[in-house]
Amino acid sequence: MANKKLFALLLAALMTASVTACGAPAESETTSSDESMETVETETVPEDDMEARKLVKDNLPEKDFGGENFTVLGYDFTYAYMFAEELTGDVFNDALFNRNNDVAERFNVKLNIQGETDYTGTSQIIKTAVLSGEDTYDLVAYHFVQMGNDLLSDIYLNFRDVPYINFEAPWWNSSTDELLTYKGKTFMAFGSLDLTTISQASCYFYNMNMGEQYELEDIFSLVNEGKFTIDKVAEMGKIVYKDTDGNGAKDATDQYGFGFSRKGDADAYLQAFGKLLVEFDDAGNIILDNYYDEKLVSILEKLNALQSNEEWVWSEDAWNVGFNRFIENTILFGHGYIAMTQWGMRDSEIDYAVLPLPKWDEAQDRYYITVGGSGDAQAVLRTASNLEKIGVVTEALNAESWKTCEGAYYENTIKYKSTRAEENVEILDMMMESRVFDFGSVYGGWSSSGGGATFWIHEVLNKGSADIASYYQSKKATWEGYMAKVLDAFEKYES
Repeated sequence: MANKKLFALLLAALMTASVTACGAPAESETTSSDESMETVETETVPEDDMEARKLVKDNLPEKDFGGENFTVLGYDFTYAYMFAEELTGDVFNDALFNRNNDVAERFNVKLNIQGETDYTGTSQIIKTAVLSGEDTYDLVAYHFVQMGNDLLSDIYLNFRDVPYINFEAPWWNSSTDELLTYKGKTFMAFGSLDLTTISQASCYFYNMNMGEQYELEDIFSLVNEGKFTIDKVAEMGKIVYKDTDGNGAKDATDQYGFGFSRKGDADAYLQAFGKLLVEFDDAGNIILDNYYDEKLVSILEKLNALQSNEEWVWSEDAWNVGFNRFIENTILFGHGYIAMTQWGMRDSEIDYAVLPLPKWDEAQDRYYITVGGSGDAQAVLRTASNLEKIGVVTEALNAESWKTCEGAYYENTIKYKSTRAEENVEILDMMMESRVFDFGSVYGGWSSSGGGATFWIHEVLNKGSADIASYYQSKKATWEGYMAKVLDAFEKYES
């Protein structure tokens, strides 16, 4: 795949270059370029991406923080993807345990990872701590929509003020730098420590057995060649539709080409089809009025036709529709998210592939993967004092997660299930590189607080409608008023 060549170039560049981001260590604290070049020129670098990652240096200095606590606060979902109590032999569990222990020993800190039962409780604890001036938490990570909503409570520190954080490194999602930074300020960041942004990534499950039975096109070739579009899904899905019970009615006993939920799945298609809620102009200013256009109208018409008029599609106003039909072996494509592979799919008889959501058309530059809001971001609180410790340990945790934990999660997800496991892992790795975090989704808040534009598509579809024009006009003033508060928070912030 093309991304392997890009990774090889990135690997060489990282090994030969010193850290250049804001707050980077001095040149004397990094590995010399001669030593790095020697590492690159050896012929022992494995071709497999996951193994090659382990050779990439994070360029952090040697530091001893004297056994101080490093406390991370999340919620129960974050906690499950960030902490392991002991070694169990499970690949992913042990990767988490070893990462946490290795980073703690390397910098002599006591890593204390806490998880509240829900993200609203986490939010309240954090706001109370900041209001009272407590310096209790070094890093917070919880539901990113709630985190974005909490920006208006003035609780976050600008990540650009934290030393040793290198957002150009591959363990930080590129959206942090490109889409979530405004006026030189970054309050929330997405990195490899946020493993929930893998588990909550939107995807398609593809029934490879059914594809072979109907002699459909090779799915991996379609994805790799950029030809996996929504129209291709329709073309393939129509072929496999079957009125199984012969009653002439569309019902739950039939075999379908595609299944999805009108509750939350539909919202993933805005970014998947190459649009953003909020865009930046060339000067770095935010544009709020590019959301509504002819393409958005076409997207709603397409999605509404899928849910309402196509006999080969099964949709419901319920959760997990695509997965539920897929696990019953009655569907070709099921819309879901990657964590669903842990819900009994590995034990099923279905030979499956995990795919990106399709492109709008072949002219679209690449696939875009959206992540559900229950994925977490990272932030540093205004009351934090030891920024050197926070920067070093945070960077190390993200780097080590990228080197070891992501690959372990991939392995637990699909590696030993599919008959074409290697190709499936390569697709999954490409998908993770394609995750995009839209400023309007991350900082756009909830509908109840005046934001919530990220949910508009499913709200319209749930009315059995494609009329996004009227809905947009009814919400536009409130939405722009909410976003004005968000931008004001960025502009007024002082370190």
